[in-house]
Amino acid sequence: MLQTIRAVVAPNGKPSIRGFVITALVPAILVTVLVLRILQANSVVTSHPARATNPNAAADFTVNVWNGAPGERIHLAALRGRPVVLNFWASWCQPCQAEAPVLSAAAKTYTAQGVVFLGIEVQTPAKDGQAFIKQHGISYPCGPDPAGDIVTNYGITGLPQTLLIDRSGVVVKRFPGQITAATFNPAVQALVTC
Repeated sequence: MLQTIRAVVAPNGKPSIRGFVITALVPAILVTVLVLRILQANSVVTSHPARATNPNAAADFTVNVWNGAPGERIHLAALRGRPVVLNFWASWCQPCQAEAPVLSAAAKTYTAQGVVFLGIEVQTPAKDGQAFIKQHGISYPCGPDPAGDIVTNYGITGLPQTLLIDRSGVVVKRFPGQITAATFNPAVQALVTC
């Protein structure tokens, strides 16, 4: 406080306009920066309200489908109201290859009950991914995550990983590693009934 008073008074003992301006501007600038930071933080929260209120809310994304109609894209938010099985895989991943028949069979059973199956390939060239889809007879939509944003937003650290998302868009179960029909099918059935 004493330094502030000295800054306002010139060495000759008279009030200094420069000192007064500096003393008045510094707090004004700090308050302005603080207000801008608060507004910016509020903007982030309001642009991602589901994630802010529920950390298990499924992060939204759009994926280009490899095995669908030309130019087909799936937007996760458009699937709200339907249960979703989200599987992360790669063509070079041995456990992914082992679980592919389990997912294909489950998709044939549960798609008829309103469940949407969606595969997200990770670090796989398009031709390898499409060969994987064909080899395993995968009929549900699959597409790439070229920038790794989907993997990052879901906290995927290993492959394969399968998530169950309920009708309200909340991740209710994670299967890290290879799934088996014995553990996976009852969980999907529970997803259908909730």
